[in-house]
Amino acid sequence: MVTRRANKAPPDQGGWNIFCTDWSGFDMLNPAVEQVLRCGGVQTGFFGWPDLPQIEAMRGAWIEAPDEDGRRKIAHDIQALAMQEVPYLPLGQYLSRTAYLDDLRDVVKNLSVFWNVRRAS
Repeated sequence: MVTRRANKAPPDQGGWNIFCTDWSGFDMLNPAVEQVLRCGGVQTGFFGWPDLPQIEAMRGAWIEAPDEDGRRKIAHDIQALAMQEVPYLPLGQYLSRTAYLDDLRDVVKNLSVFWNVRRAS
């Protein structure tokens, strides 16, 4: 699949037409890092090569926004346009269940990261 998804030929000539994948929370954290919303066409778009210059312009505006309120509005606008143009189709989300010892504290919930974890005194 990894080699076929880069092939822009029709499926009967070795190309692809759809594939499923998943992403961690960090991969979808904000418009600057969300790969499936890369809409720069053949040059920089995610596989499927969506060409939506307005989303790319809003991504740049999000990065340059001077404050959190500005980023929040731009992120909302990006999401609204993505739901209209559908550069990818989200099928759902899931949380990985985890368990930790009782004597650990400051564990980041629902993510497999271990910074700030320490034993309770």
